[in-house]
Amino acid sequence: MWNLFFMLGLACLAKERPFTALPPSQSLRTQSGLAYQIVRKGRGSVPQKDDLATIRYRGWNQAGILVGEYSRNSIRTVPISRTEPVWQEALSMMRRGSIYRFWLPSVKEDRSDSVTVFEMELLSFAPPYEPLRPPRDLRPPNDAQITQSGLAFKRLRKGTGKRYPTLNSIVTVRYTGWKSDGTNIDSSYLHGKSMSFPLRKVVAGWREGLQLMKPGEKTIFWIPERLAYGENPRPGAPAGDLIFMVELISFENPSGATKMTP
Repeated sequence: MWNLFFMLGLACLAKERPFTALPPSQSLRTQSGLAYQIVRKGRGSVPQKDDLATIRYRGWNQAGILVGEYSRNSIRTVPISRTEPVWQEALSMMRRGSIYRFWLPSVKEDRSDSVTVFEMELLSFAPPYEPLRPPRDLRPPNDAQITQSGLAFKRLRKGTGKRYPTLNSIVTVRYTGWKSDGTNIDSSYLHGKSMSFPLRKVVAGWREGLQLMKPGEKTIFWIPERLAYGENPRPGAPAGDLIFMVELISFENPSGATKMTP
């Protein structure tokens, strides 16, 4: 039955309906001014802000042309709390299996790549699985260690060997990050794979913390704002104190240097 329900959703999305750049007269509106139409009703309850939602979506510009990634009926699983406010509002009213079409309240520029109308199907949602759940301690507990810089950390699992990364290392990790209020900001688990990057390229708290870890080690870090993205973070970067749970899988030293002690 669910497979049939799913296939009907695909057919509904694939079928083109007359496009209107402005909300039709029979559309509904939220308090914020977001206009919408219910293309297909769903069933069950609505998702919560911290849930993981799997959605299918596409979007049009003012000329009625499908835009960029929005033109591919993309499917994505995201923590609702990490999406744009307009998506959070949209998802908060949808039920599993429903399809809604939304008209954004305002568009400042008439650009061909600006999405003004988007259509979304809520395929499923669920509470965050274990790697994404906020840690019990949103502040450093009494048994956390604190470095001279103010970085707090607690080892959850010991690593192996005697080697530690250096600033020049390329590290491979699994991680999840949260704001100090427990809101998820990023996770390698959402990408379905471990992540590799030069240690020199990340924020100061990561640079210091990863050099204290051995391969196989799992550690939680409480990173003060000054060791994260600072008082004026770049666009898209989280502000304030941050929390990261990091598992160091491996590292490479392109220069051949090896750090033997933390």
